[in-house]
Amino acid sequence: MSKFLDTPIPDDLVFANAPNCRTRRDASTRYVQSSNVSERQPHSTNDEEIIHTIFDPFSMGMIVDRQIIVQKDGLIRKSVRTSISDLEGEKRRLELIRGTTTVPVPQVMNYYSSQDFDHLVMERLPGRTLESVWSHLSVEEKESIANQIACFTNQLRRLRNDDIDAHLFLRQEIPSGLSNSTDLSMERIKTYSEIKPITDFVRERSQRFDHEKNVFTHGDLDWSNILITDKKVSGIVDLECGGFLPPYCEWIAVKRLSDNHPWFELLEPRLNLPEWNSIWEVEQLISALSEHSQWALTPQDRTANVSEGWTQVSTILGACIQDPPLITYAIRSKHPWWLEHKPRVDLPVSVFKLV
Repeated sequence: MSKFLDTPIPDDLVFANAPNCRTRRDASTRYVQSSNVSERQPHSTNDEEIIHTIFDPFSMGMIVDRQIIVQKDGLIRKSVRTSISDLEGEKRRLELIRGTTTVPVPQVMNYYSSQDFDHLVMERLPGRTLESVWSHLSVEEKESIANQIACFTNQLRRLRNDDIDAHLFLRQEIPSGLSNSTDLSMERIKTYSEIKPITDFVRERSQRFDHEKNVFTHGDLDWSNILITDKKVSGIVDLECGGFLPPYCEWIAVKRLSDNHPWFELLEPRLNLPEWNSIWEVEQLISALSEHSQWALTPQDRTANVSEGWTQVSTILGACIQDPPLITYAIRSKHPWWLEHKPRVDLPVSVFKLV
């Protein structure tokens, strides 16, 4: 890793946000020095146990974005940087589930904010993560756990709402004011809203589900978020992606990750309904559009994503469509390792006087 950080970038490239730097280490150091962060990490004491940390991806481990701590009193404290947090929403969702279902989620004990972080204090549920015990379970035990999660999911689906009410779907922020399947799908393809074959394809398949009420969705049933005690589900945690979404969204979130993942492969058919095949076609198109607009650190990789993604889009639509729109990368303005071609400098033309 040190070699990668300290190797100078090619002469024909420049860091867009650190043009005077030539190594990634220097660019990251400049990023940290110029950040206006007051709290680089949540406060903790020596008698507290840090069990999970996610760093700002640009800071080389110097700035924390999320952290989970076991307090001295045995409670769990989840701290998330305020600029990316919806912990207050997660608090409301946990309280709703505990008050209306038998789904084993942690009890909220406290919620407060510090200068740069929001903090959610919860009880610590018993058990080990499904991920950590997976290799010790028999086929029958794994199937039983998948059935238990499907039953808990059905309980959550009985909670309904007229409007979409969630902070995230598939780790992407959702604005307020959306009501149904078509609203959500069109929001997710808004960059391509001027391309009629795309909007027609998405709208025609999404509107079939507009009459259905939004249901409570966990949104991230990863095996790291499921706790197991005595080979049974003893807890479901991390409701940050939870909320009210169209009925198929829980299945979509699992199916997108089910290729070559043993847990999601097992869970996916237990959440699926046959009538959702058409919305999966929409999801495949959105995935291709996401590939087309996927950021990358080098100009060459960004060009490859644009080309490969647009080829996938054309294949799904079954027709050649217009040239793709120009992609604007929001992350370009802040990523310290973002590379651009160095501007060409034309040498002045010498003028010779003939004598």
